[in-house]
Amino acid sequence: MAAAALSLCSCEQEDPASVKVEPDAVVLDCGDSYAIVKVVSTAAWTAEIRYSGGQTGWLTLSADSWKSSREIRVSASANDESLDSQERQALVLFTTNGIGGTVTSSLNVVQKGVDFNQY
Repeated sequence: MAAAALSLCSCEQEDPASVKVEPDAVVLDCGDSYAIVKVVSTAAWTAEIRYSGGQTGWLTLSADSWKSSREIRVSASANDESLDSQERQALVLFTTNGIGGTVTSSLNVVQKGVDFNQY
């Protein structure tokens, strides 16, 4: 009986799939700006941008999928659409699939607004 239990335990596999982003948050200037982040993954991954608020399309990634770890550039277009633009935010979700299901890591991106009152 003990041999059967030991046999069952040795058959279990640890899920090798993981994805992590370093750092997990960046703050960008209000002008055209970017940050370099490292996606550390043991498997192929994809990235999806989710915007907060009404503005969309202001953030781009140099790669939205890859087969392993790599550095990517997160770029924001200038946040100067109004005389007193507000800070804007997006969440980038990095996802891979493993034995146990989907594994996700996130990057929080904040871009400062322009405060013309300070000039």
